[in-house]
Amino acid sequence: MRTWKDRLLRNNWRGVVVYPNRSIDIGETERYIELLTSQRVRCIYLDELDSQSQQSIGVETVKLVIEPEATAGTRARELIEFARQQQDLRKKCRK
Repeated sequence: MRTWKDRLLRNNWRGVVVYPNRSIDIGETERYIELLTSQRVRCIYLDELDSQSQQSIGVETVKLVIEPEATAGTRARELIEFARQQQDLRKKCRK
């Protein structure tokens, strides 16, 4: 027989609030203070993410959200090319 504790443990979750930058975060957290102080929710500011050292395609893809429209297409194409290079590298390593 399952108890409420079993169900509670299965419903363990985490959340992320994604902001383009800190100036968008106006700090009105009164309604959500219990969530924000529970350590289940983390705030991330896209302009502060440094993925160059890790070459993270995922992070760079998300950062396209804040890329200026004039350069977003070029940046997206660069990411596609980088992803293809990584895929080719993986294929070579498997051989």
